[in-house]
This record gives sequence, structure tokens and C-alpha cells, in this order.
Amino acid sequence: MKNSMLFTFCILLLSAAASAQNQFGNSLQLSFSGDRLTPHTITRNYDFVPFGNDISPKQTAALGGQITYTHRLGERFSFGVGLLGGIDSDYFLLQINEEFAPDFLNEDFFGNFFEFSYVYGGLNLTAGYDLFQFKKSAITLNTGVSALFFLPTGLMTSVTLGGLNNGFTVFANDLTANGSGKSHYLSVWELSYRHRLGERFFIGLGTNIKFTVAGGNYVEGTYKIVGQNETLTGSLTKRWISSGVNLHVGFVFAKKQN
Repeated sequence: MKNSMLFTFCILLLSAAASAQNQFGNSLQLSFSGDRLTPHTITRNYDFVPFGNDISPKQTAALGGQITYTHRLGERFSFGVGLLGGIDSDYFLLQINEEFAPDFLNEDFFGNFFEFSYVYGGLNLTAGYDLFQFKKSAITLNTGVSALFFLPTGLMTSVTLGGLNNGFTVFANDLTANGSGKSHYLSVWELSYRHRLGERFFIGLGTNIKFTVAGGNYVEGTYKIVGQNETLTGSLTKRWISSGVNLHVGFVFAKKQN
């Protein structure tokens, strides 16, 4: 029964797409994005002990926007060029055992810090193909390359326990974004749905994946965890690998003639 219903749905979808005509001409599109990135990569200069004294990078978030001009090529193909910008973040969890920490700490310490830290801008080039076209909407597969330039930024974070006069810094890191001053290139893949609102406007929603293809790490740095009698050190790096969603609003310059 389920297979029959799925088969019927597919037939109806393909029939509607085959009979529909392209309703999207050249357009200008504004997009808002939210991406979930893989954690920083950590290299420890000490033996890793589960539930021991350590820092644990977590998945981070990036928020951005983009304005894109899209030009139609025939009924189904298009290409676009856009300007983009946004901000990326750091997210770490820190754990320090009581016996490792200063004498005044009488219990295990757990902390976390999350901060939007890294501003970027860039250029995006895309090519698109309408997989399905309906009377007022389309499902499109887009692929392209984004060239990102991160604003060179130094970030230092520390955790100090104790009073103002006798505080003890148990953790500190020193990270740098784009210390080399070069661009980073991402491969971008997006599946999006757009719907016409009247003759000129449309809205859309897309899901995407992005990953670094050139430029390497855009964040590099070191950290230390300081105990009463020992200091643990390591390094952190980050390259862009993400999944996310996009919200689109757009203006069509002229209705596509069929």
C-alpha cells in the first residue's frame, strides 16, 4: 500500500513538472543563512584521558547573508553571482579535576564558552538547474564556489578562578583567524524551493552543504590548561565544513516568456 502511494505521488509530481512552464526570469535575490560547522580540530601535547583535564571543541554556528543576481539560460539552467558576508564562532567545553586544580578548588570544574568571533566577506559563483518546475514554483539544484576572506582577528580567552586579588588562571587560548591574509575557497551545494508571489516577487527555502577545497585552515592557535603542579598544552585549527539552511526573498526583473 505504501509503495503504491509513493509511486502515485511520484507520477503526479513528474506529470505536474512536465506540464509546467518556467515562471522565473532574471532576478535579484537576498538570502539569509544559518550554518552548523564541524568543531575545531585539537592536537594535544599530553595523553588524552576521558573525563580528565581537557578542552572539548563543539560544533559551531555561523550566520550570514548574501545578495545574488541570477541570469536564466534557457528553460532550466541559470547562473548567478553574489556578494556575501557573515560571522563565525568558537564553542568549547572545559573540564578540570579537583586534584589537578589549585588548592582552593574543592570540586571538579566544568565550564563552556561560546563567542561569535570571526567576520568574513566574499564572492559566490553558482550554476543552477531546475529539477522540477511547477506553475508558480521550482525545485532547483545549485552548485558553485564561494571565495571567503576572513578579517584577520586575534582572539584570547582565559578562565580565572578565585578572588580578584588571588585569582588563578586555569585556562587560556590564543587563536588567530586568517593570519596568512589569504582567501579560502568553499565548494557549495544547495537544493532549494522557490515560489512566486504575484508577477515580480518570490520566496524560497534551501538546504546546503559547504566544505573547504582550497586555502586550508582559517583559524589556528594554541591553548593551555594550568594546574597546581602541571600545565597541559595543545593546538587548535579550523577549516570550513558545514551544513545549513537558507531563506530567500527575491525580485524578478521580467516575467519569463515561454
